[in-house]
Amino acid sequence: MEGNSSSSSCPRHLSKTCFMEWMDLQQLDLADLVQAQQRSLLRNSTSTTATVGPTLSELAQANVDHFQAYADKRARLAENDVTSFFTPAWNSQLENSLLWIAGCRPSMFVRMLYALCGSQSESTCHALLSDAAPPPSCTTTAGTSLGELSWGQMNVINELHMRTVREEEKLTSQLASLQEDVADNPICRVVAAATAAGGRPRGGREVDRALEGYDRGMVRLLKEADKLRMNTLKEIIGVLTPIQAVDFLATGKSLHLTLHEWGKHKDQVDEGGGSSSTAAGAC
Repeated sequence: MEGNSSSSSCPRHLSKTCFMEWMDLQQLDLADLVQAQQRSLLRNSTSTTATVGPTLSELAQANVDHFQAYADKRARLAENDVTSFFTPAWNSQLENSLLWIAGCRPSMFVRMLYALCGSQSESTCHALLSDAAPPPSCTTTAGTSLGELSWGQMNVINELHMRTVREEEKLTSQLASLQEDVADNPICRVVAAATAAGGRPRGGREVDRALEGYDRGMVRLLKEADKLRMNTLKEIIGVLTPIQAVDFLATGKSLHLTLHEWGKHKDQVDEGGGSSSTAAGAC
């Protein structure tokens, strides 16, 4: 019992639990978003104004609030376990290969929006040219699908994209500088002295202080990156109509959950496994 209590309260375990709870919440949020999409299509097809459950705006805001709460919790846990968020053992190798400062690039939100806009516009054009009935998401009034972003919306999104990329480049440069500092004094001096003496480098107060400074730098960068991710998401949601925001959030969550599953399956195959029992053992 004592061992289990100690394990459950260790920083790394708490960080993993935070992530797993976030993934479970995303599953629930996705189900709510999909139901909202279906209700919206039903109202449009039947010309009814009845609403069931939260409004689209309330649902979109709730999802943004959940993301913010997760980012806030990560920031607190990172104070004692920042390296776990940069190289999370709970992720698949595929997911870790896509990481940028402990998460996705904020500009990916915009790129995903571009892709959805183009995909839905293409579906509408194809349906019109083939004289076929367009998909349900394309039969609604203007501004109710991601394929119908207005000129004003696109201008704001494009400006956000350029601004976000510039902020990403600043943080990437700061991360590079932080990593380069590891090779500088005092760590380099300690290693050089030990090597010259034919011994093995050992830590000490100087090294501990240097590593603590590195951790503090990573915590700061994680918080700044999460802040940029949150600001980018909030600005996108603010530009979209309620149904567009719900469609966008649903696709984003589905993409994250799907990549997580694909990555786990790929790891099993690469390791020569592939059975459900192997997956359970790996967790």
